[in-house]
Amino acid sequence: MKKAFTLLEILFTLLIIGVLTAVAIPKLQYLYIHTKLMPLIESYQTLHRVGRSEYLNLTELNAIDPATISMSDILHVNRVYPPTTSDKNKKWVLDDTSAPTRHSDLIYYIDSDKYISYRYFKKDTANGKGQGTIKILIRIRDDNTKKRELYKKIISEKLGIVFTYNRYVETYTLINDE
Repeated sequence: MKKAFTLLEILFTLLIIGVLTAVAIPKLQYLYIHTKLMPLIESYQTLHRVGRSEYLNLTELNAIDPATISMSDILHVNRVYPPTTSDKNKKWVLDDTSAPTRHSDLIYYIDSDKYISYRYFKKDTANGKGQGTIKILIRIRDDNTKKRELYKKIISEKLGIVFTYNRYVETYTLINDE
């Protein structure tokens, strides 16, 4: 009667475990990064889906002056923090203090080098950004090239956008002139 495993059985078991690990680790890394990016992806899609109607509800139906609207009024997100020295440790940060009469910033930090920034312009500016426009900036920087490219690939696939180097910039108009 046999009481122990043979060397061949142990090696075969280790080979199977190694193959399963080699397949599972990249998939788990993809899922982990995808999960970290979901608030960024969802906020971008939500702004494009309902941003104009939110803006019209605020300005036309509720008669709110566009100069008093905050970016968080247009794009509703959970747990918005005021800007502090530890912004990068928060997820959503609302900054209405840097230029309160000109613009309102809403930023989602994945970490200090990866974020999406929404800047709502309250008034016409000298650089051509008009009242009722939002500048969207997605920035992905990472020393690990493979990881950085994976972040960009996931965002590009989900949003249908193209990065220039490590960033994507878009101007989104809330006022429909049609």
